[in-house]
Amino acid sequence: MSPDSEERDRTTKPIKYSDAGIRYLWRIELEDQEPVAYTFELAPSEGVRADRDPP
Repeated sequence: MSPDSEERDRTTKPIKYSDAGIRYLWRIELEDQEPVAYTFELAPSEGVRADRDPP
């Protein structure tokens, strides 16, 4: 993730993707020099749900 787009990638994109009906969004970040995948899945009855996958 680029520092220039950090806020947009963490906050704005999941909401916009959900509003557009896009079912899946993955965001990859480095934490302690290890890749971490954040996955978002649109659940029609619940809205967006976010999970953090361990490295």
